[in-house]
Formats: sequence, structure tokens, C-alpha cells
Amino acid sequence: MAEIKKRYDPYKEIAIIELFLGKTHRGKEFYAYLGILPKDYDAYKEAVRKAEAFNIMAYGKVLASGWGKPDEDTLNAMKEEYGADPTALDKIEIIKQKA
Repeated sequence: MAEIKKRYDPYKEIAIIELFLGKTHRGKEFYAYLGILPKDYDAYKEAVRKAEAFNIMAYGKVLASGWGKPDEDTLNAMKEEYGADPTALDKIEIIKQKA
């Protein structure tokens, strides 16, 4: 039997993993971990900077999402699967408080 190689997944190999915290058009808080290819990252950051409504899926692949903020299990799963920093939310809050 021939050796079967895993299918190449650019979102796992070279994507920038970004935790997006936002609100729906009805005001409900949600989170989404996005896998953003480097070629799309500047456009994504510009869309975030404008603080206007936009479709996050236009800039990357949603790797995980849910309501509110990610729970401990999600943080750990994202670290294991993609190397995402599970302390990112704490770091964001510290930076916000200093600003």
C-alpha cells in the first residue's frame, strides 16, 4: 500500500492565527479564531482598525468560534492544534488597562 501524505493545509502551516473578539449586528458578543494568510493580513488589520462592521470570513478561515469569550478548553485546544497563545486574552486586558 502506498504511503498517503496528509493533505496540505495552508491555514495550519503558514497562517497568522488571530483571536477576534466582536459583536454581532444585534450586539451579542462572540469570538472567532481566524487563520489569516499573510497576503490578507494587512487588509484584515485595516478592516479591524476602521471599527466598522465587516465579514471576518472574507479575510481568513474560522478555526473556532463561539459566544462571549473562549473558554479554557477552547484556549487549550487552539494552543495544541495551532500553537495559539492561551494567555492572549489576559495580555489584551492588561494592555487595555494601561492604555
